Amino acid sequence: WGRVRRQFSGPGKTGTILKKSKARDENAALGSTHIQGDIRDVHILDRCRRKGPYRHSSRKRRKRDPDLPSTLGNDSGHHPLRGFLLADVSNFNNILFSMIVSALLSMGLTYVVAAGSFDLSIGAVVTTTSIITALLIPSIGWIGATAVGLGAACLIGAINGMLVTYGRLSGIVTTLGVMFLLGGVNTYLSGGYQIPVDYNEAVFRFLGQGRVGPIAFPVIILVAVFVCGYILSTRSKAGHYIGAVGDNPMAAYYSGISVYRWVIVSFILSALFSGIGGVLLTSISSSAQPVGGQGYLLEAFAAVFLGATILGKGKPHVLGTLLGVFFLYMVSSGMNMIGISFATRQLFNG
Repeated sequence: WGRVRRQFSGPGKTGTILKKSKARDENAALGSTHIQGDIRDVHILDRCRRKGPYRHSSRKRRKRDPDLPSTLGNDSGHHPLRGFLLADVSNFNNILFSMIVSALLSMGLTYVVAAGSFDLSIGAVVTTTSIITALLIPSIGWIGATAVGLGAACLIGAINGMLVTYGRLSGIVTTLGVMFLLGGVNTYLSGGYQIPVDYNEAVFRFLGQGRVGPIAFPVIILVAVFVCGYILSTRSKAGHYIGAVGDNPMAAYYSGISVYRWVIVSFILSALFSGIGGVLLTSISSSAQPVGGQGYLLEAFAAVFLGATILGKGKPHVLGTLLGVFFLYMVSSGMNMIGISFATRQLFNG
């Protein structure tokens, strides 16, 4: 068409335009004949070309041409962005499996934050429960060891709650001191070394390593604990009283609610959830580490406040906390898939 326009450089000049003779549409007769006229005829043909079937046929040729760039919906299914689609069942299961301990700690911490306090000892409680369970399994079996470990976790939570309420101490200061105290106890009990679990404890190992079909068994435990925790926080008297104490302690006191009791209950629930996480961590790794739960504290706080922003409208919410944990681990999994370093992932969490 550039040559055609240069040929019709002035009015009255004529020329010949020859289009493709194999056109299959209504403009074939027009395009395959010799046309003589002035520049106005060229403009008419130009409009016919832009609005005619060749524009659409070029699209069709583009779609059929394997050498041309394809879209996300190509037939091969090997688009480079496919790795970022985290809807795959296996990858989804892996994300849930990796966030089990952090999710349990975060859900337990939600009760303490809802009561208006803080618990910095949850990571140390995980380690303590794990070490006690691993130490007692050879002597009293895994059921008794698990019961003693969870009982020890609840005792630690009750001590935290009584120091905060009856001792009139700050939650941050109290739980920070308990965290350092438990760190020394953990080092003493373990001797600074990991405590292995006997390979013959198949049932205990199934708690953390078993599978029910394509789903890991710890994921089922996480779902069951979440359902219980959600019902406790939204459908029970304890959940409503803990929320009332956190909103306004004086108003709750004058309403007849025992403020101290429900603050202590919130610390016990936090420690219990952390103890469950410690038992599962021991089963998953088949051993107890002297610093096994050290890295979960900041993740738990981040998930709680992120969940309060998502669903709780600024108030801690168990479902929001679980979504916050899932968001953190989903993004971390995606960053790991594209090769981002661990330090950068920690920077994102911060």
